[in-house]
Amino acid sequence: MVEHKDVREVPVIPDTRTTEQHRREKVSHLEKTFGGKDKGAQKSPAPTGQQLSNIQADWWSDVNRWIRDAQRWWYDDMQRMKNSILALAPADEYDLDPTHMFGPMGIFGPGEDLSAVMRKMSRQMQALQQMADQEMVPVGERHAIVPEQSRMLDFLKDIYELGDDGKVHFKAQFNVDGFKPDEVKVTASKNRLNVMARSQKKTATSEHKRELCRTIYLPPSVDQEHLQCHFMHDGVLTVEAPLKGPDYNRLTFDKEHHLGIRPVGTGHEQSQDKSIVLKPTGHMGASVLQDGEHKKLHVEFPVEKGFDAKNICVHPESNEIVVTGNQESIEGEGMNKSIHRKEFRRSYTIPETVDPLSIHAQLVDNILVIEAPLIHTK
Repeated sequence: MVEHKDVREVPVIPDTRTTEQHRREKVSHLEKTFGGKDKGAQKSPAPTGQQLSNIQADWWSDVNRWIRDAQRWWYDDMQRMKNSILALAPADEYDLDPTHMFGPMGIFGPGEDLSAVMRKMSRQMQALQQMADQEMVPVGERHAIVPEQSRMLDFLKDIYELGDDGKVHFKAQFNVDGFKPDEVKVTASKNRLNVMARSQKKTATSEHKRELCRTIYLPPSVDQEHLQCHFMHDGVLTVEAPLKGPDYNRLTFDKEHHLGIRPVGTGHEQSQDKSIVLKPTGHMGASVLQDGEHKKLHVEFPVEKGFDAKNICVHPESNEIVVTGNQESIEGEGMNKSIHRKEFRRSYTIPETVDPLSIHAQLVDNILVIEAPLIHTK
């Protein structure tokens, strides 16, 4: 990885596999390596690196469920992945000359980095919307890659995925079809991942330039020093990195493989961050609270008795926070055995999509309290 002060250039590595081939290989590797680990039957030695033995059994149960669902619902899973691929927008003068917006070599000024990223993302959303209005984007792809202006952070719900090592990774994919690997440049700095694609074709009588760009917010949990970038054979650019010390006691996946958060509850594993204590306000539903110089989302509602914190999942969707819960109880034995299952789902409209890893949730006396910082809302 090439670095210039606070800006890292991530080498673009050509890959002969398609996106689907790469995913098939990953699912197969995960099944061979971690299949059955939740039952104490890991099939091959654990990979080296961060201690995996310290991760609780609930996580390995989630990993095995992720693997089974990926194999069972392959078509749906691939369709969701394709819908999450980000389009590049036409580059403007600020993209072509980063000193307008970010200073020399794209370095942000003190205190201006996040607002600058939001402004750039907003301009690109407007450009993509104009492309859609002019029917330059296929109709079937509009909803996936051209969200409404208020939804420019929607990609956050899709950027965490299970990695080859059985841990959660940051993963963003971009449409670079029509470009060559050496025509794409990827850079990262505080709060920002930038993809620039440029091609130039000359003939005896004409010259054609194509310049596209996409900038997205890069969450602080991403280990930028280990970013990797692969240019897949089908024109998809995949940027991936491990996370910095995620707390697997509180991580899970929903039914569509979106990363979710388990609440902290009395009698269960506690979060690694002991400093975070959420307090009910008595105001049921969703609200936005002042948090120093910033704002945060606050949600609270009563949960029926009998639901354990470990069986509740909190995850963001497009401008919503969604909470699901399920609980099973078994009564009797043999022919008299019966299984009772209870489920619930609640959703609340919020000003913007939040980073799943920034969500904190606690179950306090059957009141579920959820908080998350808002990145863009003023």
